[in-house]
Amino acid sequence: MQTKQRQEYLKKWRKDHPEYYRKYYLNHIEQYHKYKQKQQTPQNRIKETNYKRKYLADLRVNSPEYRKYKAEHDKRYRQTQAGKVTKIKAKATRKSKDGTISLNKKEWIIILNAFNNSCAYCNSVNNITADHFIPILKSGHTTIDNIVPACSHCNSSKQAKMPQEWCSKEQLRCVLDIMATYS
Repeated sequence: MQTKQRQEYLKKWRKDHPEYYRKYYLNHIEQYHKYKQKQQTPQNRIKETNYKRKYLADLRVNSPEYRKYKAEHDKRYRQTQAGKVTKIKAKATRKSKDGTISLNKKEWIIILNAFNNSCAYCNSVNNITADHFIPILKSGHTTIDNIVPACSHCNSSKQAKMPQEWCSKEQLRCVLDIMATYS
């Protein structure tokens, strides 16, 4: 807070004393340009970035006010369009680094054809979506041997449950038999 007050004070002072501020600037312009050139070297940018990271990490650990401010700021940002896009991109990056996304369009068509373009659980043909047979939360991956077609109702009611917990033994056996044909 003191920094903000100081900035406001300096801003007001510069406005009230333009002649002194201009004279000082003209007398020190060469020093200013040398300083800026030094700051723009790659080594100094790296050094400054590392310093900022360390400073912010220390703030996160030692300052409850900063943590509260940061949580509120992040919450507001996540509600903006840019925040939503960033979240989606970060999720996609995490998944691609894990190597968990390896399902392409051809494989999805093979899966749909194996299940006759219908839900693997209830045989409905309406609103077919890709369902992770073993949920991602339980170490399932987005691969041909873990994706089955499911109607939106079955997919949303299954949630993150294992197939054994959610469907009957006959459904499970039927799905596994069909999956064995294309896996």
